[in-house]
Amino acid sequence: MKVGVALPVCSWPDGRPWTFIEMADYAIRADALGFDSVWASDHYFLDDRRNAGPDPLTLLAYLAGRTTRVELGTLVACSAFRAAGQLVREAKALSELSNGRFILGLGAGWFEPEFAAFDLPFDHRISRFSEYLDTVLLLLGGGAVEYGGHYVKLHGGQVHGGSTPPIWIGGAGPRLLQMTAEHADGWNAGNGDSRFLELLQVLREQESRVGRVPGSIIASRRAKVLLLDPGEERRLLTEHPDVDATVVIGDRQAILSATTGFREGGCDHLILHFSGDVWSNYRFDQLELTATILDDMRGR
Repeated sequence: MKVGVALPVCSWPDGRPWTFIEMADYAIRADALGFDSVWASDHYFLDDRRNAGPDPLTLLAYLAGRTTRVELGTLVACSAFRAAGQLVREAKALSELSNGRFILGLGAGWFEPEFAAFDLPFDHRISRFSEYLDTVLLLLGGGAVEYGGHYVKLHGGQVHGGSTPPIWIGGAGPRLLQMTAEHADGWNAGNGDSRFLELLQVLREQESRVGRVPGSIIASRRAKVLLLDPGEERRLLTEHPDVDATVVIGDRQAILSATTGFREGGCDHLILHFSGDVWSNYRFDQLELTATILDDMRGR
């Protein structure tokens, strides 16, 4: 199992927004410490209007030149935020600049206030995403593309560039799982992490249905973990009793026990959030602490 990290956009629990340089430095440290991947989110803003980070493709392009081995992924790029042609143009460039380390994670979006704020259509999101995915795949393939969808149309659209990134799809709905089985190289459970085993079984069945070898699609999920000694754990839970119940908090053995369960449950690529909340970070030393047990987490 590979083990990556999500790039935080703010501190937790105080909510202090991170600068973009702080986010980049975090990714560079993760690369140096031996993590397998770093992942950037794609939001204009989140539920409390807090900073949601820079454009992920811009950030990852910077990191392509500042890291040496770590995979760089979007978790996930929202189809409504960019025209398919522009996304493919950037993705091809980023794939080449990173020497093939870029993973293009795609999703339909879910946070309606973002769509409303920028007057983006929120209706028929999965149908719109399906056509968007069709055009992305066609444009990645090269040549002039004609496409006459209900929501997306191309008239000889073409994007140059030889490097093509793998496609991951994020989501838990049945149509998204079907699209993943038909078209994607990887899958992220997203908000369906609590149902990971159930969803993974559906995905593997869909792989068989479309003629792919079950297990050929990389299955990933996220995990919120905090590696703390008993005293710090007690203090944290006393001061913040509302910590998300899904957060794995404890010593090295507690973290290893949980991640072993994820690995044995079929997760191929685990993405860690060192926080009590998604896209935030608790204590800067969590990267260094967890790096000491990376091989054990991977199952080596």
